[in-house]
Amino acid sequence: QLEPIRYNPPIFLPQSQSIAPSYTDAAPQDVTDYLEKLVRAAQQTAESHCYGSFVAGQISESDDFADVGVWLGEGNYQKNYEKKILDKLGIIAWADAEIDQMDNLYDEKLKVEGSETSAIGKLLDNLEDCHRFFARRQDSYFACFLVGRLKVQGGWCGLASIGVAT
Repeated sequence: QLEPIRYNPPIFLPQSQSIAPSYTDAAPQDVTDYLEKLVRAAQQTAESHCYGSFVAGQISESDDFADVGVWLGEGNYQKNYEKKILDKLGIIAWADAEIDQMDNLYDEKLKVEGSETSAIGKLLDNLEDCHRFFARRQDSYFACFLVGRLKVQGGWCGLASIGVAT
């Protein structure tokens, strides 16, 4: 007998342009404000380098997808728990995806041009245990995530996007 497929899609938080699990506690206002700034800085950085997404960077062959914020709340979402992140967000389309850990939080091109001291770099400094990974499906799409635990407020958050590689 087949087990039923559990599908619990994420909810959209319009103020911060973010997604969150539908069954998690709402993000506190200071976290919502942080995510709003993070998404805006990611979009500005991506646009200034002709990328669609800061998280996907130049690896993506498309600029059709921008970054959204992600609120995961409390839990263990550090490196090597990527499938847990996908499951928490209810992203079942990537349940069997191959996970690729990225060595850097952003593209080398952005490092050379000083992003580490830019607005996005300063915002990312608020996160600890920060890591970036891609979840690759069999088609040409991949989900991109950059997540970390907020140093002051606690809870896990970050950025997500979709990339394309043919």
